[in-house]
Amino acid sequence: MVFCEHKCLVATGLILSNIYFNVRTNKEHVGKELTALLNEKQKKKYEEIKKNRMEIVVKAWKIGILVALALYYFSIRKQNLSVLSRLCSVYTIMYITSYFVYMLQDKGEYMISHLDNKEQINAWLKGYKTMQKNYNMGLALGITASILIYVF
Repeated sequence: MVFCEHKCLVATGLILSNIYFNVRTNKEHVGKELTALLNEKQKKKYEEIKKNRMEIVVKAWKIGILVALALYYFSIRKQNLSVLSRLCSVYTIMYITSYFVYMLQDKGEYMISHLDNKEQINAWLKGYKTMQKNYNMGLALGITASILIYVF
């Protein structure tokens, strides 16, 4: 049972971090300040880049799901594990795979190369740093929460 708890500890931390990131990022309307400063040509480019990033996210999750299901089929299902432990293993593999696929994927264009002035660049940096902070804070809080759940 301890083995199951460790697998689920990691999965719980990842799930909680993902929830935190998505809630905080949507709540803060990342990019709103930047789009207010863009001309029509830049807004069009910004939407293209956002669409590209979303396509990369979807691709990364699809690959993560495929890798997790393959590992489940060829390995995890054959192990003497509880259903919960299997689910936690699959989610952890899926999440970690999708993370690395996204991070290693060539992103193509970056919006910063289409910006004209310091005000736009500062707004872009603010949004970028907000996303980065939300992701790292979510990961830290998710891990902390899952450790507290495990301990108590």
